[in-house]
Amino acid sequence: RWSVESAMEAAFGCWILPSPASTAHFGMIDAHHHLGPEPDYADRLRDEASRLGFAHVCLVGLPEWKWSWATNERVGAALRRHPDFLVGFAHVDPARDAPDAVERWFDRGFRGIKLIRPSLPFDDESYIPTYERAGRLGMPTLFHTGMVSRTPHDREMGVSSDHHRPVRVDRVARNVPEGIFIAAHLGHPWWDEASEACRLNANVFVDLSGPAMRVLGVEGLRRVLWWDASDDAGHHLIGKPVEGGAWRHVVFGSDVPFTRLEATVREYSGAFRALDVPDDVQAGVLGGTMRRLLAL
Repeated sequence: RWSVESAMEAAFGCWILPSPASTAHFGMIDAHHHLGPEPDYADRLRDEASRLGFAHVCLVGLPEWKWSWATNERVGAALRRHPDFLVGFAHVDPARDAPDAVERWFDRGFRGIKLIRPSLPFDDESYIPTYERAGRLGMPTLFHTGMVSRTPHDREMGVSSDHHRPVRVDRVARNVPEGIFIAAHLGHPWWDEASEACRLNANVFVDLSGPAMRVLGVEGLRRVLWWDASDDAGHHLIGKPVEGGAWRHVVFGSDVPFTRLEATVREYSGAFRALDVPDDVQAGVLGGTMRRLLAL
């Protein structure tokens, strides 16, 4: 099985981090990170991420029943400690939280929302008002797309991996054109659905966290992220075709502990080089696109 690390070592004999010229002006942004259980996790995260050249990290809340150390309240405390560095994404459950919960989290300093393990599919009609509220506030919605791990509470909580299919994000994006939607993990293992959702919708993006790069390898990524600006139907639809192309829909997301953040940067860098991603597009993946989506 191909890995970015083995391919890069074979091709170059060493790891190569992103070019300083592509990231030095504003710094990188991690669009997908969670708190660890350690009390000083946010402080150590900032130290390590800053060392690597990150200007911001999006810290994403999770449901308390599974991740008690990474709840919105814990994220909020971290935001107060590092307001100039951390960007908060609040976990919401539209089946249990009214749409105005989005505004309450916004008023508490959060700038995005996160959905994972919903009891209904992402595109259920009852969820649309939540996405509309987020869209009006300029808050991106980060979806866990793809399979989810099994827990003893799945029946009680109504968990189904099918609720997380990236094709459901496609319907959401069509119904809420003012929204900004990020499908995490490239929809693992529904890679093609996630890519096509991006190609057909200018307001859909993906990150490559999780096993995407390891499982797909160079040729798999080339096959899935196959399209350039001329085939970007979503951007043609809004009259901005030159802004399209598959890699312009990709944002950097780690979804790993900060101790593995450097390795994740190297994975993305390895994929860029193996696939000849242009420098300006790399800069967008590593931070420019998220900076625009968050209006930083």
